[in-house]
Amino acid sequence: MGGFLHRKGSCTAKSAEQMMGTPFQYTGEPVFIPGSMGAHSFILAGLGNRESLFSASHGAGRALSRGDAAKVDDAKLREFLAQFRVINPIDPKRADLRGRSDILKKWEEELKKEAPYAYKDITPVIQSHVDHGMATIVAEVAPIATVKG
Repeated sequence: MGGFLHRKGSCTAKSAEQMMGTPFQYTGEPVFIPGSMGAHSFILAGLGNRESLFSASHGAGRALSRGDAAKVDDAKLREFLAQFRVINPIDPKRADLRGRSDILKKWEEELKKEAPYAYKDITPVIQSHVDHGMATIVAEVAPIATVKG
């Protein structure tokens, strides 16, 4: 019976040679590594590194558990929301929701769980991919809004 290796949190990152016959045969497989909500993300081209199982990570991982992030001071979330637009079904400015502290509290808690301070910085992760020949940077993209829910 053969064994299997599963790499949690990865995406394929094949080289141009491994992508022959596909639209990516000249560039390598496209790799998208997102930052957290509101943070920069990166588009890379895979280099087909065998030692990384021809793969790349798909993020930096959490700095805080969801439970710990939900407990972060409300002011930190408000600071983030003042600088970044989050679009979701709950609009806290709606007149019919202003008096619903139960709904608004749950809404804030869910946003806190995914806020940038809940995640590690993506920059060292991207640099590691470049340094170890896993992928090469094509573009760094900055978000203008996040759609949640």
